[in-house]
Amino acid sequence: GGAGGFTYEWVTGNTTDTLTVDPSSNTTYTIYATDNTGCIDSAEANVTVNSLPLVLLNAETYSVCTTDTSDTLAGSPSGGTYAGPNLTGNIFHPNLAGTGTFNFTYTYTDSAGCTAVGNQSIIVSICTGIQTMLNSQRIAVYPNPANSEFTVELQSGDAAQLLQLYTVTGQLVYEHQYASTENSQLSFVNTQALSNGVYFLKVALKDGSTLVQKVDIVK
Repeated sequence: GGAGGFTYEWVTGNTTDTLTVDPSSNTTYTIYATDNTGCIDSAEANVTVNSLPLVLLNAETYSVCTTDTSDTLAGSPSGGTYAGPNLTGNIFHPNLAGTGTFNFTYTYTDSAGCTAVGNQSIIVSICTGIQTMLNSQRIAVYPNPANSEFTVELQSGDAAQLLQLYTVTGQLVYEHQYASTENSQLSFVNTQALSNGVYFLKVALKDGSTLVQKVDIVK
């Protein structure tokens, strides 16, 4: 028998006077109570399941240099809380962080009390004295992300004399010096020996300019 001579049974089969539930959708739970004379009564409990809020976290720039002093994070919906290393409010300071991949979160709770978290990563590299601005009009890298190989194609009229590939920490992992008679308009870089990650491709042209492109390697 239950409390006060009652016995209980939920539609779930539980026979306690209380029930802990975790439904994935709105659910009605019915309990039946029987007293010691055999009389039965019932009651219902309606559990409403609210959807989690859609929470996003974006960065002004996802790949920065150790010389950069700020990178702005933007979370939505507004009113949440930012967390991560070297943050002042929603401003990340790469110059204080050093090299590496840094992870950030944005936590938001809606009016129903439901909480969700947005995540974002920012890569800080030495940049080896070069700008990380992509020269998309003069150089094409494909496929990007690359698996075992990627192609470097220069625009018509450009000629390369040196091609280098760096890690985000500034380590040189690939270099090709073009011969004077070699066609540098189209090049192929084998990445089978390289680990997954972000790299910077640096192409020195014969006219003295330098092109830079970010390359992702995903296997």
